[in-house]
Formats: sequence, C-alpha cells, structure tokens
Amino acid sequence: MALPKTNSSIIFLIAIIFLMMGIFSGSGGTLVAAGVWFVIGLLFSGGD
Repeated sequence: MALPKTNSSIIFLIAIIFLMMGIFSGSGGTLVAAGVWFVIGLLFSGGD
C-alpha cells in the first residue's frame, strides 16, 4: 500500500505547487486540491 519515498516526495511537491497556485490565483478550488494532495502525501508517507 505504501509508496516509495520518491513518490511521496513527488506528491508533496505537487501539493506545494497547487498551494502556491492557489495563493497567487486566489482560487478556493485550487487550495482544496492542494489539501487533498497533501493528505494523500501524509497517508502514503505515514504508511512507510
């Protein structure tokens, strides 16, 4: 179930990118997407 560390890092990187996009664009949907990616990253990294 747990992903390799490299994949977890990519997920966190995607979350950060979405978060920055959300901050600069002011889009609530983008912030929600960043939150979802961040939770996914936490789940997979916690699985290790």
